[in-house]
Amino acid sequence: MNRYFIRVAYDGTAFNGSQIQGEQPTVQLYLNRVLSILLRMDIKTYGASRTDEGVHAYDNVYHFDGEVNDTADLLYRMNAMLPKEVAVIHILTAKKSRSQLPV
Repeated sequence: MNRYFIRVAYDGTAFNGSQIQGEQPTVQLYLNRVLSILLRMDIKTYGASRTDEGVHAYDNVYHFDGEVNDTADLLYRMNAMLPKEVAVIHILTAKKSRSQLPV
């Protein structure tokens, strides 16, 4: 299993913040749902920071563990499925190193 970082921009007007809050609409909830559907496994994202209700982000970073064959294709398909207020702008594969700690 590999670790991936996703850079995300969003208009937070329609969201109750970026971090999961039950079933309330949040950026993280949508990222988890879309990734789980596309990768056909339960995916949980972890944010490097968070925003409050109604706050926008130009470049917020999340990571997740999974198996991705083609990051460019995943980016395209995520953007097709996410709400129009959320855009994945880049997906990077983490480099393997001894200092990388599991979450």
